[in-house]
Amino acid sequence: GNRGSNTVIGTYGGWLNCSQCGNCIEVCPTGTLLDGTYRHQARPWELTQTVSTCTYCSDGCQMSLGSRSGELMRIVARDRYVNGLNGEFLCIKGRFGHPFVNHEKRIRTPMIRYKKGGRLIPATWDEAIRFTAQGLDAVVAAHGNNSLAVVASPRLTNEAIYSLRKFATEVVETDNYAVADAFSLKPFFENLGGALATHHDIRHAKTIVLIGGEPEELQPLTGKQIRQAVRNGGAKFILVNARPIRLREQAAQFIHIRPGTEDAAMLALTDGAHDDLAARKMGVEAAELDVVRRAISESQGVVVVMFGGELSASAQAVMAQLPYIFAGESRRLLLHPLPLFNNSVGAHDMGMDRKSVADLLDAAGDSIQAMYVAGSLLPGDQQEALGKLDFLAVQELFETDTTAFADVVFPAASFAEVDGTFTNNDGFVQRVRKSIDPVHQARPDWLITAQFGKELGVDFGFEASAGAIFREIADRIPAYAELRYPLLKDESQPVSVKHAIAPKRDLTNEIAAIRSAVEGLSNDGEKSGDTPPVGHELFKLGALTNKVPQFHLLAAGNPKPESLAISPLYQITIDEGLKRAPAVA
Repeated sequence: GNRGSNTVIGTYGGWLNCSQCGNCIEVCPTGTLLDGTYRHQARPWELTQTVSTCTYCSDGCQMSLGSRSGELMRIVARDRYVNGLNGEFLCIKGRFGHPFVNHEKRIRTPMIRYKKGGRLIPATWDEAIRFTAQGLDAVVAAHGNNSLAVVASPRLTNEAIYSLRKFATEVVETDNYAVADAFSLKPFFENLGGALATHHDIRHAKTIVLIGGEPEELQPLTGKQIRQAVRNGGAKFILVNARPIRLREQAAQFIHIRPGTEDAAMLALTDGAHDDLAARKMGVEAAELDVVRRAISESQGVVVVMFGGELSASAQAVMAQLPYIFAGESRRLLLHPLPLFNNSVGAHDMGMDRKSVADLLDAAGDSIQAMYVAGSLLPGDQQEALGKLDFLAVQELFETDTTAFADVVFPAASFAEVDGTFTNNDGFVQRVRKSIDPVHQARPDWLITAQFGKELGVDFGFEASAGAIFREIADRIPAYAELRYPLLKDESQPVSVKHAIAPKRDLTNEIAAIRSAVEGLSNDGEKSGDTPPVGHELFKLGALTNKVPQFHLLAAGNPKPESLAISPLYQITIDEGLKRAPAVA
C-alpha cells in the first residue's frame, strides 16, 4: 500500500553524530544531496570558481569558492583526486560557514564616535583615516610611542599582519604589539628542534602521540588523518587527555588525566625519574607513562607528537626539543602543534607576537592609552579595559564587543575579497585568492594599515597589491626567503616555511619550572567522565558562524524544534525517542 505517489523517503530517526557533515554531498554520484545554503540559487556552470584557503581552523584546507554577480554562493573541496592537502574533505565550517561574507550586517562604511559614550556616525574614508591619524598622533605626542598598542587577529592574511607589524615598528615605533590568540606558539618555535609534521606525515605515521587538544572538533582534517593512520596504516595512537574525547576509540592507549595536568605529561616524557610525581598529579599509574616513552623510543619510522593549547611556555619549549631527546637512526620524530586559527602560525612568523593581549589590556588606561585593533579581541579577553583608553581604532567585518568601545571603525574585507596567504599547522604557505569585490565600502586590512601609515607620513610603498607585500616578507623574514606567489600556485605541491631549527639545548631551567608548577597541583582533582558531544566546539556559534542561519540549528544546547518537516507530505513530532544519541566514534 505504501507505494507510488504516497511513498516518502524517510530520515534517520534521531540526532546525527556526524562531525564531517556535508562530505556526503561531495561524493554523492547522482547529485541527489544538495547544499542547503546554496540549493535553488544558481547552477554550478553559472559560477566563477576561485581556488582559495579556508578561513577557520589551522589545518588550511583548500577549497573552491563559487561566486556569481559579486556574491559568494557556495564552497566545495578543491579537487578530490589531485589538488590540496584535504582532497575531497571539508568540515562543516569550511563547507557551509560562508554566508557571513554577504551578510546584511557587514559594516558598510567607516564610522566615527565623536565623543565617548556617543554613537558611531557614518563617515567617508578620508574623514575616518584623518580622524584616526590625529587621534593616534595626539596620544603618542602626549604619552610617548609605547603608549600605543597594535593588535592583529590571527584570522588575517600574512600580508595584513606584516603590515600591522610594520606600522607598529616603523610608523609609531612602539614595542607593544600582539596577536589576539590565547595560544602563543612563540616558545615552541624559538626552541624548535626538528621539522613540523605535515598531514601526509600524520596519515602515514607509525606512532602518533597526542597531548591535550581535540582535533576532531578544532582541527577536523587532523582528526581525520589520525583515524586514517590507525584504520588504514595500523598506526599506534596514544592519547593523553583530560577528557574522554571521541578519538579515544582509535587509541591503542588512552591515558585519562586530571584537567590541567598536561605539563606533568611533558615532565614524564623527558625522564622516567619524574614518573611518580607526574603520575600522582595526573591521577594515573606510573607504568602508563613508561609505556608512552617506550612507544616513542622503540618505534621505527615516522613518529608524530601533537599538542594542544594546554601546555605552558616551558612545556612547549621541552616539546620543541623532543626530536633531540628521542633521536634515533631508524626513527624520525616530527612535531605538530594544534593552534586554533587559520593563520596562528603565520602571525607568529610575521613577528607580531611580541606581547600578549592580556598584558596590553592590563596596562590599558595606564601605560597604554591608545590601541589599533585589526579584527576583534577574543570573547574571553577583559574587553571592558578598552573603555579606559583615550583612543581606540578597530577594523572589522561586523560590529562586535570590541567595536562597542571604538572611537573609529573601518569596514574590512573578508577572506573571499582579498589576495594573500595563510600559513597552516604543517608550515605550508598557501594562497588566499580574491573571489568577489569587497562588499559595500570594505577594504583589505593591509590597505587600511598602509593608508594610516601614509597619513602619518610613512609610505609603505606597496599600496598596489598584496603580492608586493609578500615580496617584502620574503626579503625580510628568513623563513619565507625567496618565496613568491607564482611558487604557490600548485596546491598539489604546497611550499613549506623554512622555520629555523634551534640547536640542542640544556632544558634544566624549563624542566625545573615545569616540576615546580606540577608539584603545586592537587593530588585528588576530579576527572571528566563524559564524552563531549559531537559539535560542542565545531558547531559553536562564533563571530562568523553566528551569521550563518544553519549553524543556529546545529549549535550545541539549542532547543530542539517541536516537529520536523521531512517532506511536503510528511511531518514528525520530536518526542523522547528522538533525543540526541550519545556520541560514538
